[in-house]
Amino acid sequence: MTTLEAHLAAGRGRDSVAVAVLVQAMAAAGVRIADELARAALIGQLGTTGDTNVQGEKVKKLDLWANDVIVEALDATGRACTLVSEEMGEIRHSRERCAGAGFVVCFDPVDGSSNLDVNGIVGTIFSVLKKRGDGPEHARAEGIYLYPEDAAGSGKQSSGKLRLMYECSPMGMIVEQAGGAASTGRARVLDLVPAAPHERVPLLIGSLEDVRLAEEFYAARRA
Repeated sequence: MTTLEAHLAAGRGRDSVAVAVLVQAMAAAGVRIADELARAALIGQLGTTGDTNVQGEKVKKLDLWANDVIVEALDATGRACTLVSEEMGEIRHSRERCAGAGFVVCFDPVDGSSNLDVNGIVGTIFSVLKKRGDGPEHARAEGIYLYPEDAAGSGKQSSGKLRLMYECSPMGMIVEQAGGAASTGRARVLDLVPAAPHERVPLLIGSLEDVRLAEEFYAARRA
């Protein structure tokens, strides 16, 4: 069996050490969050805070606690320049904190937190991006899963449901490494430049052949 530590230690390339440190920090935070989830009902951590996040969703107590755990873990590495979280309305960035730190980390602390009250499955999603400047604006098998855009009553197309920076891009990276593809229907997900930290996009993700076929339907080349 290959452990996460062994896999990261075998990494090659200029940024492999820094990326390994960030991934290990996220893994450690994930362990803390999982432990808290196991006893959340006993210590009163379930339920909402009464606030609403940037997506218009009710904030769970565990969302905020998990967000703080991840921020603390990433800050301790000294490698994360800018943090983007579903639970933070603004990008967390400061030039002083970013001195010598070369990466942007985008994350959803407890994805699927609406499932907590019914003991459903949740998880933490994150992506690590190479910083390209000194400001926050520089932060950047067979089958298919579809969460496409749809037309509202007015006929105007929606922008999709899933978040680009900490849902679609991380999943797209994993699937492409396995030989698949991730697309909005019109463009490769990993080629997109985010216009906002919590931007939503349509998603077609899965085997290369199936995603290409779905793109042809999008382009009206198939009926």
